[in-house]
Amino acid sequence: MNGRKPKSWIAPSYKDEILVEVDKIKKWLDENEAKQAKTPGYMVPIFTSDEVYGKVGKLQDKVLKISNIPKPKAKVEKPPKNDSVKADNQDDVTSTSSNSTDNEAAGEKTREPSESEGHSQGSNGEQDANEDPFDEL
Repeated sequence: MNGRKPKSWIAPSYKDEILVEVDKIKKWLDENEAKQAKTPGYMVPIFTSDEVYGKVGKLQDKVLKISNIPKPKAKVEKPPKNDSVKADNQDDVTSTSSNSTDNEAAGEKTREPSESEGHSQGSNGEQDANEDPFDEL
């Protein structure tokens, strides 16, 4: 295979089309070489290198067009949605929110630190030496 990997995503019909074209060119070349061998050297040649390059060039164009067919992307299957799992998750959310309401009703209140409490400062208003200052950029 000349060190090339086969492109399995290309339809066999495309590959067969190329092989048929190659066989036609080989047959044409063999016939014309046989005729040329029988023709004396002073006569006009049966075929020229330009004709060969033209046929091979057309074949190369077809091969290039087919070889540039992109590999299809793998289909990602999404997991099926289960309504029972979704319902269980909603029950958990509902029970969690009701627990926070129960805690507040029982007198337990959560307190968020104020802005001044969030930054630890020494007695003279400077930051502690063990903490890194941060820039607000």
